[in-house]
Amino acid sequence: MSEEKLEVVDKPKKDKSKGKKIKSIVEWTIIGIFISAALVLVGFKIYSSKTNKSMFGSQYPVVLTDSMEPDYKVKDVLVVKEVDPAVLKEGDDVTFYWDLTGKGDVYPMTHRVKSIEYFANAEENDGYHYTIITHGINTKSNQCGKPEGCDMTWQTQTFHEDALIGKVVRKSWFLKFVTSVWGLILLILLPCLYIMTTTVVDAFKKLEEADKEAELTTVGVGEKPDNDPLAGLSENDIEALKKQMLDEMLNKGKK
Repeated sequence: MSEEKLEVVDKPKKDKSKGKKIKSIVEWTIIGIFISAALVLVGFKIYSSKTNKSMFGSQYPVVLTDSMEPDYKVKDVLVVKEVDPAVLKEGDDVTFYWDLTGKGDVYPMTHRVKSIEYFANAEENDGYHYTIITHGINTKSNQCGKPEGCDMTWQTQTFHEDALIGKVVRKSWFLKFVTSVWGLILLILLPCLYIMTTTVVDAFKKLEEADKEAELTTVGVGEKPDNDPLAGLSENDIEALKKQMLDEMLNKGKK
């Protein structure tokens, strides 16, 4: 009866390429989010410094006062679409250029339309067809400095159509978030921290791999390297393999 021969096979190696691909996809996704957020912030800052420019057919003024609370709170970012003054009506919220200080410092202001006057003969209205009158809606504003607040519905602004920026269509929660402190932390600082951390971890892993390779080249007497083909065999299997090899050597000697 012939003895069954034992074959020495290497341990199957784990495929690390799939894990590296997933990690690479995650890292590039985070970098993409970081770059996109940075571009949004830069674009928004450029817009804010040039109030006479529009982005994507809209302007995005930031609410600076409480005159339109509770509808629009301070630091809310509004989406304002360009509009023909002919389609405006009482109750619409509009954004327009207004000299807040009386010294020629013009800023965007958002208030509610109280009334609109149309002049068929523009010469009767200094060359303009439309005169728009607006007011705030907060009846307890902090702008006057009084403990009880002041009623902004009585403070009106009158301007011509050339000062009209557009009609408010909605608030932008996204722009408000990305321009806030928490948005800065979540969309910029955290991705940067992640990239720095993974870079340091990868550097330490490479150092450990280099140390292991150095250890394999200096294996001492009686020590078995990590790639020892007998590492996966039991003591009985090793003894059987030795006996098999000895028998083969003896058989060859007899021939």
